[in-house]
Amino acid sequence: MLKGFKLTKHLLIAIVALVLCNRGAATAEAWLSLEAYVRTCVLIVKAKEVTEKDGTKAFHVVETWKGKYDPRNFKYPSKEGGFYNGGFPHGLTKLANEQEVVFFFTKPDNESGLIDSHSTAFPVVDSKLIYASTNPGYRQEFTLDKFKSEILRLQEKPPRKYNVVVPDFTKAKYPESDEAVNDVRDAYANITKDLLSQLKESKLTAEQQCYVIYLLGELRAENSVVELVKRIDFRAPVADPGRNWGAQRSRWHEYPAVEALEKIGRHSAHAILDAARQPQSELRQQKMAQTLKSLSGVELANDLTEQYIKQIKDPAEVERLRAVQNLIQPPKAQ
Repeated sequence: MLKGFKLTKHLLIAIVALVLCNRGAATAEAWLSLEAYVRTCVLIVKAKEVTEKDGTKAFHVVETWKGKYDPRNFKYPSKEGGFYNGGFPHGLTKLANEQEVVFFFTKPDNESGLIDSHSTAFPVVDSKLIYASTNPGYRQEFTLDKFKSEILRLQEKPPRKYNVVVPDFTKAKYPESDEAVNDVRDAYANITKDLLSQLKESKLTAEQQCYVIYLLGELRAENSVVELVKRIDFRAPVADPGRNWGAQRSRWHEYPAVEALEKIGRHSAHAILDAARQPQSELRQQKMAQTLKSLSGVELANDLTEQYIKQIKDPAEVERLRAVQNLIQPPKAQ
């Protein structure tokens, strides 16, 4: 009996210890790793609480670290371009006037599709903040600059390698020849898609844009014409640094997007005319006319523009297209 009593006592002690351990674990809130959390967010911003002219307090975005901030995507936007937190604290405590806060927003789960509240927020105190303060496993203190750089780093995409093997088709037989064709085609599609994605993200410096624009032109990437037209007046900040004087032509000149569109060909013309319907600067109109002339010559470019104009009903759009057409071929004096 004594031996059995000791066993029961030991078991009781173990149960009590397990309960206490679980109680301690239960007090730690569930958190994701920073990497996983950043991946789930659609928007991460640094903002500060300010008092607007109508006396209400709203958060005004100072920097965007992930996604694109637009108050129209919020269920509770302020009158001055900020947003209200929707009454949910989620990390917000008593804030000092204009105190900075880093907000994490995940994809809205309501029917409107508008952001009604942040997922969590990290108030900045003395240029520092604490991530996962209630979870010992993930808790980490950051300086504000380090937190920003870490979030930006976690969004970086590793360079993609495209290994393409072109066989000797005089010796290749089905199905090897068929697979090789598919591999080359898919690699081309992935490369152009990758380059276009980088151009759209607008994280490139002006010089870096030159390299991407040049490659899209060399690859005759028809899926890039809309983005290239947007940059038709983009001026290269530097001459081609890879030029070998006397042995190699410059890969790009003053307006690299113009040259890329010219290489891509007829698909560029339709994208240019579509864009020309909207208000454009004088320089952009000049570059549009220049590219159209280069693609098909003065007469054909003029005729193509005229055919396009006949399909347009909006007088303002017609007028803008006429402006480009007159740059292609000035009207004859009466």
